[in-house]
Amino acid sequence: MISIKTLSILEEVKNAQDSKWIVSVAVYELHQWLSEIHEVLNKYYIEDDWEKIKEYVIQENEKIEWKSSFYIPTEQ
Repeated sequence: MISIKTLSILEEVKNAQDSKWIVSVAVYELHQWLSEIHEVLNKYYIEDDWEKIKEYVIQENEKIEWKSSFYIPTEQ
C-alpha cells in the first residue's frame, strides 16, 4: 500500500509544468516512502505505544471504565 500510494503520487505529478516542483514533490514523497517502509520493517524496534498508555488502561475509576473487549492482556 505504501509503495502504491507513492507511485500514484509520482505518476500524477510527472506531467506538471514546473520541473522544480516535480523534483521537490518526488524527493518529499520518496523520503516519506523510505520512512514508512523503515517503520514497517522495524516495527519491533520502534517504541511501542502500549508503554505510553498501559498505566491508564489498567486503571478504572469513577470516570473511566474499560470494556473487557478493549483490554485483553497478552502476557501470561
